[in-house]
Amino acid sequence: MSNRASSSFRKLWYRFLRTHSLRWQRQTPVGRYIVDFYCAKAKLVVELDGGRCTLEQQVRNAECTRELELEGLLVLRFANNRVDHRFDAVRARVDGFLCFGVYGLCGLVWGVAAASRGAVLPCCCLAP
Repeated sequence: MSNRASSSFRKLWYRFLRTHSLRWQRQTPVGRYIVDFYCAKAKLVVELDGGRCTLEQQVRNAECTRELELEGLLVLRFANNRVDHRFDAVRARVDGFLCFGVYGLCGLVWGVAAASRGAVLPCCCLAP
């Protein structure tokens, strides 16, 4: 991991994705981009965006997202401050896409409200 990785990047990696039951890679090449986090099994990319994106950066981010989606990947983007201040909601959104999203691995119906209270997802794709 780069010494310049943001605190949000480190938090998401060390407190969630590194120990996730699915294998995640960080700062890995996908297509012609190096993405922040990638789960090949779920075809899911998670990108963190800095607090002050210029219009030019927003255009580049949208182009990157479009290209990755054309390769059959789902891209979730979160602002760094969302990871810092709404960490549980970010975790729930990622896990929600893994279980229920477009590329969900099991399609198990389960209450999202329970996830927001910190309950463990009873999802086959998250089982060890």
